[in-house]
Amino acid sequence: MVQCKKCKLFVSVTKDDVRKCKGPCEGVFHKKCIQNMKDFLRNEVCDICSRHEGNPKTTPPKITIDLQKATVETMLAELNNKLAIIYETQKKIDDLTDTVDFYAEQFQKLTEFKDSMQKKITALENTNTFLKKSNEALEERITLLEQKQVENNIEIAGVEEVKNENTLQIVQNIADKLKLNPDTIVETKRVGREIAGEKRARPIVVALCTKAARENWIRQRKVIVNNNDILNNKNEKQEIAVLVKQIPDSQDIIFIGDTNINILNSNTSVEKYKDELCAMGMQCLINECTREEIVSGRLVTSCIDHVWVRSRRSVEAHMLTCKLSDHYMGK
Repeated sequence: MVQCKKCKLFVSVTKDDVRKCKGPCEGVFHKKCIQNMKDFLRNEVCDICSRHEGNPKTTPPKITIDLQKATVETMLAELNNKLAIIYETQKKIDDLTDTVDFYAEQFQKLTEFKDSMQKKITALENTNTFLKKSNEALEERITLLEQKQVENNIEIAGVEEVKNENTLQIVQNIADKLKLNPDTIVETKRVGREIAGEKRARPIVVALCTKAARENWIRQRKVIVNNNDILNNKNEKQEIAVLVKQIPDSQDIIFIGDTNINILNSNTSVEKYKDELCAMGMQCLINECTREEIVSGRLVTSCIDHVWVRSRRSVEAHMLTCKLSDHYMGK
């Protein structure tokens, strides 16, 4: 296998469609490589041979033999030696030609493989660029979604952390203290890692249903609410118990007060409050709404005006009016 004299690629005379120069160079060309070579198409001679066409050709040296001294046997022996050398040389040339053809073919395959790999690499680079841009777009979208997810959230700090606490109830108590609608609360949880021995309480993240609800909470951020108000740790029930014990069992008791505990809510704190008063022999006369408020455009009802009695007689409660605040009377 030899090289095409124009494109310098290896060609196989037996396999490829080639043309051979009839000039002194005897160069080999691909058929497609000679399409623009006018001299070759006309005379089958390459451009280089056409330029040197007028130069005299060098003739091979002649072999001179002294016929007077040589005999037929010596001439035949010498000829046989020369033919043997030529045969061996031709055989080696054929072997070298086959070897060159093999390596040229392998080189051609490697060149084609390199070209195909280069195309694939280019395609992969383009795909990688596209994926990078898509990844960046997805990251931006995820960031926007995360921001959208927390845009209705607020964080409450400084609330005392107790064991087995109900953060939803705690936040609802805060909402009651701030006169906010607890129904706007979607989810509550403490955030941050719990560290042993850490005295500072972890903040509570509150997810609200709307932006308007969040703005209402933000407006009330300057209102001071202490942990006793939130966790119902005040000694009101103890004071009530002390007062009830001071009154003889033979006497009736009417307990009227505004304790800011909404007994319409069904939660642990409210149930505990009711159970403790019932254990003192008290009976709740009011189990209906005593207050109506418009919070964030919604009607919010509650019962924080409590009337409890301890009586041996039958006691009833009746509603007198129902406006912004409703009052009951026991008799």
